[in-house]
Amino acid sequence: MSGVRGRVRRPRHVHLRALDRHGQPFEHEWQGVRAAIVQHEVDHLDGVLHPMRMKDLSLLVFDSEWDKLMAEPDPDVPGADRVDD
Repeated sequence: MSGVRGRVRRPRHVHLRALDRHGQPFEHEWQGVRAAIVQHEVDHLDGVLHPMRMKDLSLLVFDSEWDKLMAEPDPDVPGADRVDD
C-alpha cells in the first residue's frame, strides 16, 4: 500500500519449497532479515498486504508519521526498542 506503513511481525526463519523457471523443484532456507524479506515478497505473490498481517491496525500510519511510530517501543515485545516493517 503506497503511502502507508505498519508494524508487522515477520518470521526469523523461512523454509521455501518452490519450482525454478524450468519447473524443477528446489528448497532454500533464510534466517534473520533475509527471512523477513522473503516472507514479504511471498506475501506479494499471494496477494497479502501488510495490513492483513497486522495485529493492531491502530499502528497503521502514513509515511510522514512512520519515524514517530518507530521511536516508540513495541508493546508486544517487552524490552524491545523497535520492530522493522
